[in-house]
Amino acid sequence: MLSSEQHGFIQKELVGTVVRNHPNWFYFGYESGNDDEKEFDAKQPLLNYGPWPQADGPVLSTQNVAGIIRNDDGSFQMSISSRFSGSKDDSPVHLGQDRFFNYMMERVMHFNLLSLDFSADPKSSWSQLIRMLFPSLLQKAVQKGMYRQYVRRYHNDPHPRGRIDVARHIRTNTPFMGSVSYSTREFDADNPVTELIRHTIEFLDDQDARARSLLQRDDQTRKCVEQIRQATLHYEENERRKVISTNIRRPVLHPFYQDYRELQRLCLDILAERGVEYAATDRYQLNGVLFDCSWLWESYLNVILEEYALQQENITMQHPDNKGRKHAYPVFKEVQEDEEEEEWKNLYTLFPDFLFDYRTMAEDEEQDHIIVADAKYKPADGIGRDDRFQLLAYMLRFESNLALDLSPQRRENADAPAYELKQYAVARGCDLIPKERTPQKLNQHVARIRLNVSDVGIDSYEEYCEVMKKRECEFLTRIAGIMGSSAGNETTRR
Repeated sequence: MLSSEQHGFIQKELVGTVVRNHPNWFYFGYESGNDDEKEFDAKQPLLNYGPWPQADGPVLSTQNVAGIIRNDDGSFQMSISSRFSGSKDDSPVHLGQDRFFNYMMERVMHFNLLSLDFSADPKSSWSQLIRMLFPSLLQKAVQKGMYRQYVRRYHNDPHPRGRIDVARHIRTNTPFMGSVSYSTREFDADNPVTELIRHTIEFLDDQDARARSLLQRDDQTRKCVEQIRQATLHYEENERRKVISTNIRRPVLHPFYQDYRELQRLCLDILAERGVEYAATDRYQLNGVLFDCSWLWESYLNVILEEYALQQENITMQHPDNKGRKHAYPVFKEVQEDEEEEEWKNLYTLFPDFLFDYRTMAEDEEQDHIIVADAKYKPADGIGRDDRFQLLAYMLRFESNLALDLSPQRRENADAPAYELKQYAVARGCDLIPKERTPQKLNQHVARIRLNVSDVGIDSYEEYCEVMKKRECEFLTRIAGIMGSSAGNETTRR
């Protein structure tokens, strides 16, 4: 139960606070402004306070975000778990006991929070948590390219090529032996920001086995670590305090390098070994790590679908990247009457979550069948109005006869099947045209497949992982079966 002081603090500091605007929160989710179709927008507030269905009075509610928020001295801590998890009495569980959330985290970000005890040792748990975030933020930043900025280098050799430093020259080159002291200003990848990242890497490498394993988490992480080490040739361990001070005074400001700004903050937190805030703050200074569950669910589906598609010879998958603007599909094209060629305009683009090319053989000729899939982190039984229009738009744009709506589901009995399937035929025709004169077209279907993610009747997280792997296998096999059935019907009609 919240005290009056805590309740007032939540009202003042959390209700209406925009996730991306808080300086001490790390947020993992969709990039701001890239996809207005996602149900959780990073511009939305973390918490709302108001009426709620089946509630007697106003309640605190959140969007699709999950995570942990706490203050410096640990007297206030808020855990937000996923909407598909709960205890036996259906009350919320701590994020560290949220098996479904942690399973997705392990599949997507290669770590989970189950080993962290925020109740018994909150400070150590925070330190461990922010260390776990390092590989993901490192990869995200390095994907933009190595960060470069102008730095001043000091030299003393017989070949001056910059500004002569008279005072230093007299001090170091008396008597004169042929060398000249001078300095140059260079646009270099070896700069205070990359040096800070290097110090963080070496700091983790000097810690226990768990910390060292973060640097070897996967091939991409190892590659990024090696790139940083190769770029920072001026690294000196005894300059760590100076590098930290420089980065505190000079944060990364360029919008293109926003990912490096996040990584810079994280490195300062890790090196300070003070939880998530390295500056002196008051008792109720909030720190937080937050995840958009819609993004996490889509990323999880990308992992398991890609693994399955790579094992199939007749299925190719594409996951359009709205952040990198890769595989953007225009909706309209403008036709110029005085030109033979039609010019595509990228004013309106689509980024379906997943596209599949399901190939079949007919009369010794390979045929391609495009199938669209959309990830939905929603508990509703039916398909909402906006989702219906979205799926129909995808089917029209890609001339697809099958669209998949993929969502999680929490079942209350231990014997529930691995998935729930509902199929809908797309209605055709118009009252203005007699049925016998309606053009004959291929049957189009929307299939909603809900993966059972419940942990009811499961005693441990290890058992839950084994159960989820079996459910995934049945889930993916059924998806492939629906694709094959749709492609077979299309081939027959052709």
